[in-house]
Amino acid sequence: MKVFVLEDYEERTQWFSRVFVRHEMVLCNHAGLAKDILGTIKFDVILLDHDLEGDSFVASDHPNTGYVVAKALPDTANAETPVIIHSYNAEGADLMMAALGGRARKVPFDKLDLNDLLSAGSDPARQTSMGNGHT
Repeated sequence: MKVFVLEDYEERTQWFSRVFVRHEMVLCNHAGLAKDILGTIKFDVILLDHDLEGDSFVASDHPNTGYVVAKALPDTANAETPVIIHSYNAEGADLMMAALGGRARKVPFDKLDLNDLLSAGSDPARQTSMGNGHT
């Protein structure tokens, strides 16, 4: 499975690396680079954080956020790729959901259980079990 992850927090990037050890994962921490990658490489699932650069509860009009990436996705090779938004920034996550329409799912990081996601395939709509104990 090809997985794209937009995340800047080191503990979370390590967790994603462990979960996707047997998969092809691209990890990115900047919106501009993410847009470039997602514009050319097709993925099976995309996981997006909103707040980047080590900041928390960033306004969505900041140029380096997951919202910037979410707005660009419909015009990329990943226009139909399932997306999971794992941000704690509820306002930013809601804007990302709106930009992505019905193909996105909002699951805060501490509720993610990507092992279940992998066993269910790349369709987040089939995901039923969440909870990994991460904070």
